[in-house]
Amino acid sequence: ALERGLALADSLGDTEYQLEFLAGLNLFRTRLADLGAALAAAERYTAIAGELRGDREIVTAEWMLGATHHLIGNQALAQQSYENGFRRAATAGVSKVHSFGYDHQVRALIGYARTLWLRGLADQASEIARQGIEVAERLGHPVSLCICLMYATPVFIWRGDYQTAEQLIERLIAQASRYSLTMYQAGGLGLRGEAMLARGEARAGVESLRVALSTVQTEQRYILSSTLSRALA
Repeated sequence: ALERGLALADSLGDTEYQLEFLAGLNLFRTRLADLGAALAAAERYTAIAGELRGDREIVTAEWMLGATHHLIGNQALAQQSYENGFRRAATAGVSKVHSFGYDHQVRALIGYARTLWLRGLADQASEIARQGIEVAERLGHPVSLCICLMYATPVFIWRGDYQTAEQLIERLIAQASRYSLTMYQAGGLGLRGEAMLARGEARAGVESLRVALSTVQTEQRYILSSTLSRALA
């Protein structure tokens, strides 16, 4: 449906809808862990945004490129794109960017935090992760908060701050359960399993990971499969 919509937008020369469908394709391909296709969508979005020269579109493009490069493993390029986007957003007064159920500012802050950790900047990573959570809380948007908690929590696990991580995990599970967001509840159970393993609670941790992995595979959220499989192994 996304590709059909994009084809119609292309035939009409409608740049607004081209960008909207490309943003959707980037998110959908990311969910399936088809990161080559996700990057292609982000790069085409960037090309169109560059022609339009709109601040909102250019900021979104930079954040989208940052998110995709981060997941592919191009951390230096991810950091560069994220920071370009944040600078442009600050200069132009761009903050809230919503598309396909996501708040792209929250997505960018959390991806940036993870990128900083992988670049060896642990203190900055923790600070940006907390900032992302605060922004998500102010939005009052359950999906954005769940996304934020699910992807920010690993920063604290990697750092060895299990107390903070466990608080965030329980909050994620409660939030996802309240709004019947099955996928994010599974993500929370997977993170809980990782935390249990870190505490030496192997049997309970393995069970939590197995439940989470089963849901992830059923829901085709393959972007989480490798993380959960690694923890289970």
